[in-house]
Amino acid sequence: MSDKFHFQLFTTVGSSSHTFPELIKASSNSHFLWKSATTKIRSTMTSQVSKTVLRLEAEDVQALKDGINFKKNPKDGKCYIIYKGKDEIRACVNQCKHQGGLFIKDIEDIDGRTVRCTKHYWKLNVATMEYVNPPDSFMQDELEAVLSDTDGSLELMELNPPDPWTAEHREAQELRAGEITLTYITHACMELKAGNKRMMFDPWLTGPAFARGWWLLHEPPTDAMDRLSQADLIYISHMHSDHLSYPTLRRLSEMRPDIPIYVGDTSRPVFWYLDKSGVNLTNVNVVPFGVWQNVDEHLRFMILMDGVHPEMDTCLIVEYKGHMILNTVDCTRPNNGRLPHGVDLMMSDFAGGASGFPMTFHGGKYTESWKAHFIKNERKKLLNYKTQLVKTLQPKIYCPFAGYFTEAHPSDRYIKETNIKNSAADLNESIRKSCPNILTWTPLPGSVLDLALALKNPSNRSAITDPPNDTKIYKDSWNFDLYLDELNAAVSAEIFQFKSWIQFYYNWAGFKGYNLVIRVTETDDDFEPLKGGYEYLVDFLDLSFPDVRPEREHAYEEIKNRVNVMRHVVLNGRLWDDLYIGFNNRMTRDPDVYHHKFWNHFQTELPLSAPDWDRFLQIAHEKDIRSTMTSQVSKTVLRLEAEDVQALKDGINFKKNPEDGKCYIIYKGKDEIRACVNQCKHQGGLFMKDIEDIDGRTVRCTKHYWKLNVATMEYVNPPDSFMQDELEAVLSDTDGSLELMELNPPDPWTAEHREAQELRAGEITLTYITHACMELKAGNKRMMFDPWLTGPAFARGWWLLHEPPTDAMDRLSQADLIYISHMHSDHLSYPTLQRLSEKRPDIPIYVGDTSRPVFWYLEKSGVNLTNVNVVPFGVWQNVDEHLRFMILMDGVHPEMDTCLIVEYKGHMILNTVDCTRPNNGRLPHGVDLMMSDFAGGASGFPMTFHGGKYTESWKADFIKNERKKLLNYKTQLVKTLQPKIYCPFAGYFTEAHPSDRYIKETNIKNSAADLNESIRKSCPNILTWTPLPGSVLDLALALKNPSNKSAITDPPNDTKIYKDSWNFDLYLDELNAAVSAEIFQFKSWIQFYYNWAGFKGYNLVIRVTETDDNFEPLKGGYEYLVDFLDLSFPDVRPEREHAYEEIKNRVNVMRHVVLNGRLWDDLYIGFNNRMTRDPDVYHHK
Repeated sequence: MSDKFHFQLFTTVGSSSHTFPELIKASSNSHFLWKSATTKIRSTMTSQVSKTVLRLEAEDVQALKDGINFKKNPKDGKCYIIYKGKDEIRACVNQCKHQGGLFIKDIEDIDGRTVRCTKHYWKLNVATMEYVNPPDSFMQDELEAVLSDTDGSLELMELNPPDPWTAEHREAQELRAGEITLTYITHACMELKAGNKRMMFDPWLTGPAFARGWWLLHEPPTDAMDRLSQADLIYISHMHSDHLSYPTLRRLSEMRPDIPIYVGDTSRPVFWYLDKSGVNLTNVNVVPFGVWQNVDEHLRFMILMDGVHPEMDTCLIVEYKGHMILNTVDCTRPNNGRLPHGVDLMMSDFAGGASGFPMTFHGGKYTESWKAHFIKNERKKLLNYKTQLVKTLQPKIYCPFAGYFTEAHPSDRYIKETNIKNSAADLNESIRKSCPNILTWTPLPGSVLDLALALKNPSNRSAITDPPNDTKIYKDSWNFDLYLDELNAAVSAEIFQFKSWIQFYYNWAGFKGYNLVIRVTETDDDFEPLKGGYEYLVDFLDLSFPDVRPEREHAYEEIKNRVNVMRHVVLNGRLWDDLYIGFNNRMTRDPDVYHHKFWNHFQTELPLSAPDWDRFLQIAHEKDIRSTMTSQVSKTVLRLEAEDVQALKDGINFKKNPEDGKCYIIYKGKDEIRACVNQCKHQGGLFMKDIEDIDGRTVRCTKHYWKLNVATMEYVNPPDSFMQDELEAVLSDTDGSLELMELNPPDPWTAEHREAQELRAGEITLTYITHACMELKAGNKRMMFDPWLTGPAFARGWWLLHEPPTDAMDRLSQADLIYISHMHSDHLSYPTLQRLSEKRPDIPIYVGDTSRPVFWYLEKSGVNLTNVNVVPFGVWQNVDEHLRFMILMDGVHPEMDTCLIVEYKGHMILNTVDCTRPNNGRLPHGVDLMMSDFAGGASGFPMTFHGGKYTESWKADFIKNERKKLLNYKTQLVKTLQPKIYCPFAGYFTEAHPSDRYIKETNIKNSAADLNESIRKSCPNILTWTPLPGSVLDLALALKNPSNKSAITDPPNDTKIYKDSWNFDLYLDELNAAVSAEIFQFKSWIQFYYNWAGFKGYNLVIRVTETDDNFEPLKGGYEYLVDFLDLSFPDVRPEREHAYEEIKNRVNVMRHVVLNGRLWDDLYIGFNNRMTRDPDVYHHK
């Protein structure tokens, strides 16, 4: 399968917030349909406007100096930065993305491009709009700078939605006393009564937050849980555990699991951990930002995002009879700083101290006096910022909340004493001094604000009711042991018996390509290294786990983690907020730089599903038992003596090892030598000099003209495809020789070698079923390979050529085990498995541990198979004392393709299936039987392409040449490996549907008979078998006497060999059902789908057209453009230079793919689209 790109393989599980199918289930709370319907009703609420935020006249523009210019709008006082470059002008708001500080000139800036924030000294390169300190953190939001051709003026334009709360404006009505009341419960939890409705905010009523670091300061009223369970609705602002408290929600779910809960549509779902938590809440509603949600005729609310953390943070506006309450919660810059003025009540956080910095840092400048001084300054800054914000927004009443936590556990006494926070009273005092007209409320548990009374007469003491005198205000007991027991239970989890959990966990986390090394040490509660605990290094540049720090220059952090918290985080796939915000680690760093990219990943971007520890344990036990099978060896594949090294010319050198004939490429640069095997990663072709290469760095494959830049080891044609596997080039300091070293596992099938025993007739037989499906009988065991017995593959494009034996399904259900090589639907056939699951759902199925799981679609398919086993590569799996098998990966497609070795009493069968380069070309020689694919034609190229060179004669020549190449390659492979018997299979499909007649007539494939004839000519000693359905090979007889006609039994004469009916309608009805799915009533499905797919940052534009079966545009179908550079959906192609493809998709297949989140193999390999491209380049990425 040569042509693949993102939509065929990497619609990545875990890279986006939800899988697409989860969001489009046909149910009343379907996220996409709900949003689409809402948008349709209230389209005026989502419109955007472009407005001028600053205008400079021509003389002011001419006065701009090269580099940085600070400008202020005299009308509103807002500040901007304008960067004047050689031939461009760039601009942004003068506001730091971190916490809203103002930028000033950076005195350390030499190039005149960098500004520095006055708050936390973050630095922004205005020429690139990238933050350079900390590195890899934010990009600054840029304004559009429009220079007039007529009068030379400059306008800075800002595209925003209108203030969404102004939509459907309601005049404020007079309120009765008691009509709106707010009761403070604890921390960020408030109860709002409005008319006859009750709404609760952020209920944290019991247990800790951030694992064990935060505990409630205030004692909630005794009836708080009853109030919560009786509320009409609950708003939860974000996923942090002082707002979304699973201990609280667990108790709530026992009282009322269907209580309506509302959260914003953040990219990291607020309730991402719900399933794992075990809490049963059945009525969680995700609502779009900036859209009024009506509770009743008077009460409505609107959720807004945070400008700094839109991926997770939200705030809230509630309106009742035209009276507004603004709750900004923890937002750093709520709604990007655009908020309603003059609301009736504003609430916000106030305390600070909600971070491990600087309390958990030590070494260098982090003395106690430095920390105290820093914390004091930060408190002052926060108090001033909140005062200024309130002064700007001018609410009638202000209430500080969401800061009432304490570090109560005795082991955190140091944090409690060091982490001094602002008090609500101090902030309110500051606000009263600045804005004496604003009423402030410092709440206590159970205190009540009556909004009507407070608005009517702020001095009315009845407006705020304090709790009764005997009310317990502060907590003095927290039941520590109950919650710490849960953390401690993680310490003894079985996974931690195997040191390999470390590599498994960080591979799951998926953070790499960043020059940071961390040393993690497990500690006790007091941060002393734990006896028997783990200490390890992680190098995130290549995601390796070295024993010592690398010699290259790199950033370095030492992180000491409390073992119970760290292991609980690891075991459950939780975010590192539990460690960092919960004060559960201690850190040093060199240099002293905040690595935003690292911390942001581990605090907000970890996969949504926890690590698959069951699979890990299965692998770990195997490796524990058979550790000798995974050892690696480093061997010299080529040695050049000193005179040969001196003779190397600058640039590319081709070398051959005279001992084994293998070829290599050596690149000699100015101060480096790089080397690789002379073999193309695509389909194993040899490289030669590229005649179009000017710089002397590129070689060209003789097979398909792929090009490799040997100086970088990157394939440059097609772009963004593979990296070449590089050999280690070791230049001796002593004798000047050069050795090319290859690190490989030993041939894993040689582990626990077994001598071949004599076989009895009938002891090993193989029965061909159809396509890639074989039945292997070995002793008293039966094993089936790749059962495709019914239905189509690739949606509707491939159909079985051979009629399976009439008892094929019974044979399948009675097998002892099944091997499925990969996820392609001619090998993993869900129609077949559906029938199998009805007969025997617990049949053992074995698949390789590919990075894209073979059974990734199982849950969505509705097929009930309960015994799917994922096994590691290169490890023997024992079936009984004589029979074992080993799965190996493909070298070209290790993410999805596998092959198989089966051994019985020392006799080996090699099944390479569809692998392009099985086990990276390293395979056993002289096996008893080898099977492989043979036909070709398993791709839409070139049949589905048209325009330009793609004439019928060109296609015919190309296909003929490709068939010849494949036949020669397979012949050479068999000649090299010298199996005793060879069988071509896994190519018996046909394009049977009448609408694919053109493909069937054009896509001429190799025949098995032709390949076997070629092999017999080249290797007359090898027995070949051209199978027919039901034919049987007796391995013992064939090995003993290849000319024995009894060794291969043909099917009975009356056996039906070729299929002539396929029940098309049954399977096409399923595809056609997708066409009328409700989501396609809304054009916005297009944007929603491609955003889910997550492919962007690539200069390709595609035009997709929905068509009928004959690829004629569908009346009423969609036609749209997608620009993958910025993932936009323009009406016309962009004016910039770009690659372009037109893709016509059969509507039933495309919509089935979209609706179910399936891979685009169904379209491309299934011949269900037609394409043109300009330029004619394959876009592998």
